[in-house]
Amino acid sequence: MNLKSVIEHSSFLIKKSARRKVETILFVLLLGLLVTGCSQTEPEDKNIVAIQTVLEHEFNAPDKEYIRMKNDPSNMTIVDQNGLVSAPEKDNEINIYLEDKFMPYFTDFGYSGKVLFLTLHSPADNNGYQIAVDEIDVEPVEGRPRDYDFTVHVTYQKDGGDKTKTEITGLATCPEEGKIGNIRYNKDYFLFVEMLRGK
Repeated sequence: MNLKSVIEHSSFLIKKSARRKVETILFVLLLGLLVTGCSQTEPEDKNIVAIQTVLEHEFNAPDKEYIRMKNDPSNMTIVDQNGLVSAPEKDNEINIYLEDKFMPYFTDFGYSGKVLFLTLHSPADNNGYQIAVDEIDVEPVEGRPRDYDFTVHVTYQKDGGDKTKTEITGLATCPEEGKIGNIRYNKDYFLFVEMLRGK
């Protein structure tokens, strides 16, 4: 074996050895990431997901599609000058829209008129407010496994003016997994609605 072939063979072995080391290091790193990722995954609380989803719909306002539907005469109850009432069809587009957004997160009883949906959206739209959710904290109430306290952190501004932050608190009850039976807001919510209405 001549010197040239010995050098080539040694070079091949060195490259092969270096490649194996790199592959081993990459394998260990990927395995470490996989184990770390899996160990940090917390079980998902379906009740918290439902509450957060509903509150995001409620407090990111105004929803222009909802406002358009709400102002459409075919979705309104109209009383004429003779006192005759013209009610919208039960399956009008606004009812279908609300069902799509909210019904998956409520019990049948909770959805059937017990909760008013998107109540901030009309006053926000009428008075030039934009409301955006920054964060939603939801915590189980100790000793009451169906109840969850929540705080919605929002930023709002009127007609492009200064941004202001506020918090809205309340309590949601989930009698079934991932389904809300009732949402109750605290006084801060009603004061916020009054502010949006300009009162």
